[in-house]
Amino acid sequence: ERLKWHVDESGKESITNWSIVTHNELGGVVPETDGVITLKLIPITGRTHQLRVHCAAEGSGIIGDSLYGDNPIEWNIEDNNDEEVLHLHSYELSFPHPKTDIVMNFSSDQIMW
Repeated sequence: ERLKWHVDESGKESITNWSIVTHNELGGVVPETDGVITLKLIPITGRTHQLRVHCAAEGSGIIGDSLYGDNPIEWNIEDNNDEEVLHLHSYELSFPHPKTDIVMNFSSDQIMW
C-alpha cells in the first residue's frame, strides 16, 4: 500500500499560498471547464505531497490524483486520457544549483493536458 500523508495540527509546519486562476490570467492557457477550477499554488515549505494533501484537505483534490483525489483512478501509462493524468503543472520553478548555488529558473506556459 502507498504511504498517504494528511494534515495534522501537531505535525510539521506546511504552508501553501493559493489563489483561483481565471482563464485569462495565464494568457488563455487555462482550460475553461464547467465545475472545475484552476488554482495557483505556491508551496512555501517543501513537504512530501504537500500540494496534493492541501488540496484534498480543503476540497476534492486534484484531477487525476490516484492517492488523494475523491475518485481515485487506476493509472495506466498504456491507455490514459485527460482524466487519468495528474493535473498538477508547474509553470515556474526556481532553486539554487546544488554545486554552484546559482539560482536556476525555469518556466513554461504550456499545460500538458
